[in-house]
Amino acid sequence: MTIDNLKNPHAIQLLPIAIWVGFFLLTLHFRPLIPIDETRYLAVAWEMWQRQNFIVPHLNGQTYSHKPPLLFWIIQGGWWLFGVHDWVARMVPGLFAMASLLLLVRLSRTLWPDDDHSARFAPLVLLTTLYWLLFTTTLMFDLMVGFFALLGVCGICQVWRSGNRWGWWIVGLAIGGGVLAKGPVILVYILPIAFLAPLWMDRQDSRRSSWLRWYSGCAFAIVLGASIALAWALPAAYLGGEAYANQILWGQTSGRLVAAFSHQRPWWWYLAILPLMLYPWFFWLPAWRGLQRCQWDSGARLCATWAGSGLLIFMLISGKQAHYLLPLFPAIALLTVRVTKDPVRTAYDGWVVGSVMLLFAAVQIAIWVAPEPFLVTLEWPAWVADIAPYWGLLLLIVVTIGIKLPTYSAAASTVVLAISNVTFVLIHVFGVMHPGWSYYDTNPMATRLAVLQDQQVPIAIVAKYHGEFQFTGRLTQPIDSLKKDKVKHWLTNNPTGQLIVYTESPIALERQIVEYDNAYRGRHISLLDGAKLASNPALLDELGY
Repeated sequence: MTIDNLKNPHAIQLLPIAIWVGFFLLTLHFRPLIPIDETRYLAVAWEMWQRQNFIVPHLNGQTYSHKPPLLFWIIQGGWWLFGVHDWVARMVPGLFAMASLLLLVRLSRTLWPDDDHSARFAPLVLLTTLYWLLFTTTLMFDLMVGFFALLGVCGICQVWRSGNRWGWWIVGLAIGGGVLAKGPVILVYILPIAFLAPLWMDRQDSRRSSWLRWYSGCAFAIVLGASIALAWALPAAYLGGEAYANQILWGQTSGRLVAAFSHQRPWWWYLAILPLMLYPWFFWLPAWRGLQRCQWDSGARLCATWAGSGLLIFMLISGKQAHYLLPLFPAIALLTVRVTKDPVRTAYDGWVVGSVMLLFAAVQIAIWVAPEPFLVTLEWPAWVADIAPYWGLLLLIVVTIGIKLPTYSAAASTVVLAISNVTFVLIHVFGVMHPGWSYYDTNPMATRLAVLQDQQVPIAIVAKYHGEFQFTGRLTQPIDSLKKDKVKHWLTNNPTGQLIVYTESPIALERQIVEYDNAYRGRHISLLDGAKLASNPALLDELGY
């Protein structure tokens, strides 16, 4: 079988699974848990496991109101079955990603029953989209939300295609699950599709539909979803106290919508980063030409409504993060394969995709030949100088694959482009980034903290503490979080204590005060002997304490 005759449906269906399994195993081997997000969420799950309190999440001894508990519940179930291991938790987003691919096949067949190409290749396009692929092994909430968004759209399509009102139950379950995964943001991905149904339905569908019945079903789904969410939120609000109740019932959502606590960015920010997030498919010229020739049937209009309305709403919301857009990616993947099943190709298509890889290859080779003072001037991390030059040469090989795309059929072009991008990501995550992963590894410090806690030594950190060391060290006690003006007072009350401090450069080891020091997240992290530090006023003043 040549690559131009790629017709084996089983091979195409198994390819995304093989890609994910390989990517996950490599991630476990090469990449540590990344602070502060992954380590924080595992810290919350670890404290839930210790406390056996499955209603009110805690972080470092305080109630944790920033996220609902569904992710933590699933991790608890995994730990109950397989024991407390980080790989159990790190599988969760990938499993939701795989489940989303199955839903995507079902949705594609519902939208276009006679289009086998879209059903076969949409999962491959979605999985190999740059940002989706990266997040399949990242312990965060967005792929869970993406699954529930897809489930909700499948429910809407079931009502639309078959008139089966049980579809609204599916939508309600999706809303409830999405709220328990990440809060009311799930409504942004589902409700616009339901409310804007007259825009994407065909006229014959509109004539046979009762809009009163349709919107009554929408209301039922919202009530059902809210009831599922409140089944947790009301007991949690009662048990967690007034401040916690205010945050989970109102404060978190209103704060992100109106005046972001953080991540406040201009309205156009998503438009600037979306091309890279959607690499390589954003740069695939056959997809753009296919959009121009697209018939814009009801299925295509639904996908455009899904992606377009979600993007517009997030552009208007105050707080912006790139991963908020991930649940919109299935719509983009469906549109991509729909419009490229019979692509018009030119000799330049591969070069457009390959030029991005070529740029990265050129940068890596330039790093190899650049003098170290030049890298310091650019304020690049120190580990950048340790990147081996052959990774750039490997990228050049990937580019040569990309520029061959115009010679292949639509099916084979999709496969080759997908595999090229997976290779591109593997080279960067496990090759180029390999020297830098140790700068994000919390295990060395966490191991020392675990020993100190076993010895009943008080520990404090002079910074806001996000639980970075709780799970990796399996710590059983909270760590005090101090502001600089409270350090002397803490040392007075804890004369045998140890301090974790962040500094821009290493503290001189000859002072015999530093128990541990290492580069960490662009700075240095040190563990200081509290008694010796308290007896050294000069160093206290130097550190600003």
